[in-house]
Amino acid sequence: MLKPFSLNCDKGATIAELLVASVVGLVLVSLTHSVILANHRLYQVDIVRTELNQNLRSALDIIAANARESGERLPATFPALLLTDGGANPDELIIRRNLLDEVLVVCQDLTAGSGNSWVFLSAPLAGNPACTYPSQSTSYNSWSTYRNDEGGAVDAYIVNLATGEGEFFKYDGEQDFGGDLMVHRESGNWQYDYPAQVSAIYILEEWDLSVNGDFLQLVVNQNVAEPRNIIFGIENFQVQITMEDTSVLNAFTNNEDWVDIQSIDISLSGSTQYKGQDISASLSSKFFPRNILSN
Repeated sequence: MLKPFSLNCDKGATIAELLVASVVGLVLVSLTHSVILANHRLYQVDIVRTELNQNLRSALDIIAANARESGERLPATFPALLLTDGGANPDELIIRRNLLDEVLVVCQDLTAGSGNSWVFLSAPLAGNPACTYPSQSTSYNSWSTYRNDEGGAVDAYIVNLATGEGEFFKYDGEQDFGGDLMVHRESGNWQYDYPAQVSAIYILEEWDLSVNGDFLQLVVNQNVAEPRNIIFGIENFQVQITMEDTSVLNAFTNNEDWVDIQSIDISLSGSTQYKGQDISASLSSKFFPRNILSN
């Protein structure tokens, strides 16, 4: 027999129970939402940190490729690598390599401050066989071909091999007068003395790496008017040179012998922000200038 329906049934949920259930539900939803937001924030922070690490790794790869080529086609007496110690601030690293096998010997003195536009590659009664006409004609012709292939004017680097002092100049022509070989400088005065037979000219590529603001910046062949920004977010750039005798140098000058380098030790650190949170990372690596093996 069916039980009669009654409006006075007291087996339903009370208002208090509904309120408690609602509060518990809201707390659970709130906690779940907080966990989701926290996980999402951690995920975004990980993405930003990964991007920062990738930037640092890319910069190290670029530096590594050139550090390993430092000194290419250069003698042990040439200052193929220079390091300026910035202390706690970023360092400055200069890497050089020769683009041509042929090197020209300077055969007449050039004086600091003078505006001589012709560099002589031969000289009468020269004691050095390289300065006897036409001993340098093969190298001279190679330079002329290279210059014309590159559009008519290229960067050349003259250096006093006794002191390591040198400078870039724009090489834009040459002359063979049947007794004298010469290359021409486009304009300007010489910064240093370049004595005959102990000075030479190279078709050089120089990479000058330093930090400007928060950019790791590259200046090629001392062209400071057109710097190249490699990556941003850089806080520090530290370099040390480990020598064969295990000594560690924080600076490397013209007086140091680059063929005695065991490794170039580079550390990069950078930082960025994500929604007010500072995110930092650092990477370090060691590189060996393989051209040491050719000297």
